[in-house]
Amino acid sequence: MYEFTEDFKLRRITKYELDGVDERDDLVVIPPSSRAGPCGSYCLFCYLRQNPPEMIYRVSFHDTLNDPELEKRIAYVSEHYPELWIRVTDTAGNVGLDEKRIESLQKAGLDEMQISVHTTKKERRIALMRSPLAGRLIDLLPLVAETFRVIADIILTPGYNVDDIGEIIEDLASMGVAEVRLFPVGVTRYNRDVRPLTRDELIFVKGTALDVGRETGIKVVIPPIFKALLG
Repeated sequence: MYEFTEDFKLRRITKYELDGVDERDDLVVIPPSSRAGPCGSYCLFCYLRQNPPEMIYRVSFHDTLNDPELEKRIAYVSEHYPELWIRVTDTAGNVGLDEKRIESLQKAGLDEMQISVHTTKKERRIALMRSPLAGRLIDLLPLVAETFRVIADIILTPGYNVDDIGEIIEDLASMGVAEVRLFPVGVTRYNRDVRPLTRDELIFVKGTALDVGRETGIKVVIPPIFKALLG
């Protein structure tokens, strides 16, 4: 597996630099570059914003799709490393994504997109990500999934996507999404808007998600952090 850096070089990585799950050997991921603009969100669960206030100004809230050179980077990999499977990571899909952009990414040679989806309910996604633009991704998802292989990330946040996780996964499957990854929200003392999942909630989500996955055919991935929290 590789990461394609913004200076147009391949860097070998391991699965522990991604989500800790098993990945295909020919994968190359394209993360945000320093030129990428902001994600357009102010998510309740954002791990960057859970740092001490004096540290937050040191980090950038980039989104891969808000990178003016993204297509150029994808096309370079596609041309010079045609044997590799190209994935765009770290995107919320709130900015820089519409029908024309989907076509542009396809022409550049993109194979797969990993999107922070979290929920298929528009109003709930808007509230969870605290972005007025967050609802439009739900309308675009079927086209995105028709064009690329889509991995939908879900940060499990009580009050937003835990109780209806089965319905959310069913919706994603009906939209053509290939894979869903479930991550329990992490909470530090600097975030008083979110609480961690209880053990009963973790058990419920895991069981429900795997059952729905088997019923619908969508791939459900339970990352190692889930297993660690369950002991």
